[in-house]
Amino acid sequence: MLTGVGGTSCRSSVTKHLRALHRGDMMATGNLTYFSRNKPTLSWSPQTHFRKKVEEMAAAVESNDVETEQTLTCLHMKMYHPHQHDRRIFSAIDSGRREEIKAEETVFFGRDINSCKFKLLNNKVSRIQFGLDFFKHLNSSKMSFEIKNLSKKTKLYVDNEALEYLNKVVLPPKCMICFGEFQFLVENEVGESEDKFEICCEVSRFPLVQETPVRLAIAETGTQNVPALPFNNLATPPPVEVDENDY
Repeated sequence: MLTGVGGTSCRSSVTKHLRALHRGDMMATGNLTYFSRNKPTLSWSPQTHFRKKVEEMAAAVESNDVETEQTLTCLHMKMYHPHQHDRRIFSAIDSGRREEIKAEETVFFGRDINSCKFKLLNNKVSRIQFGLDFFKHLNSSKMSFEIKNLSKKTKLYVDNEALEYLNKVVLPPKCMICFGEFQFLVENEVGESEDKFEICCEVSRFPLVQETPVRLAIAETGTQNVPALPFNNLATPPPVEVDENDY
């Protein structure tokens, strides 16, 4: 037990430090450490340590997300129509912009403003001209696109293959799509993601020429690669104006 003047002084000092500890701000003085609300301190505290740990963990998670982010497959489509300048046929499409789309979504091209993500403003285009689907090959990680003709009136050509209504094919890595007077030069930029993909449409100032060689059968000598002709020279039927109820 502390008694006398010395005891009273010691007891007062201890009480002072206990009250400082109870208040909660720490500061060093002599051989003892107490807390002060009025002065900053460089001493360690649980709150500061915890905050630093949370910041470090958040930075690590963000860095890991950047490293594991998967690239998106992008279908590049160059478009051309002989009357595109005076009729604003492609004016509803944001040329050069990459449109991000969910993998399970079917992408429609046509003149229906409610159904079609890419609108072609021409009365000779069907309400829904064609659809594109993103898919993964069976027993493979390879991602591709398939195209389906949804027009009852107009054939759709993929390279030299004609698609009737509801016919569909897998798009080659690079190919030409044609219907009526429309030309699309399509190229698939392969990515890794299975959740989303992109489509980037760009208007061409000049007619498009099929750059993929056409393989012609040559008797006894196998096949021969020859340059393809412009799509205008193919036997494509003239566009037919469709009724509002046609797809």
